[in-house]
Amino acid sequence: MDGLTGIANRRHFDVALDRELRRALRHGSALALLLMDIDSFKAYNDHFGHQEGDACLTRVAQALAGMLKRPGDVAARYGGEEFAAILPDTTLEQARAVANAIRLHIAGLNLPHAPGALRPHVTLSIGVAAFDGAAPGLPAEPAALIEAADRALYAAKRGGRDRVAAHGDAH
Repeated sequence: MDGLTGIANRRHFDVALDRELRRALRHGSALALLLMDIDSFKAYNDHFGHQEGDACLTRVAQALAGMLKRPGDVAARYGGEEFAAILPDTTLEQARAVANAIRLHIAGLNLPHAPGALRPHVTLSIGVAAFDGAAPGLPAEPAALIEAADRALYAAKRGGRDRVAAHGDAH
């Protein structure tokens, strides 16, 4: 567990992603990955201070974990202000819908953001990628799934933040 946020840490994430990807390969099923970043978090920390920044990270992490209901779903702190979600048996389109629900839920918390931030409340940018064991596409490697989700996350940021982008969207 991550000591600050109370959700899975990066090590648990790495192990779970490898395990779930191997399971998806064996069963010919889908596996989705969401990478999430709190928008303009440096400005948040600079304005409110690191203690409030830590409290914000914890609130976002707990809200994220509360959105993932299925037993195999994993919410993890990926690093800094980045979070990840592993969604077994979830296609890219299903994952995009989950990501949008998470994005709206976090925005709906109405956590105040620093003056001059994109929105007056804390928002997330989310990148989505999926492996589908029943169809050709991404290689069956954790690094390929992470890289695809990371590229999608940066596309969401380039596109204006507070949005979801999926691997394969026009960039």
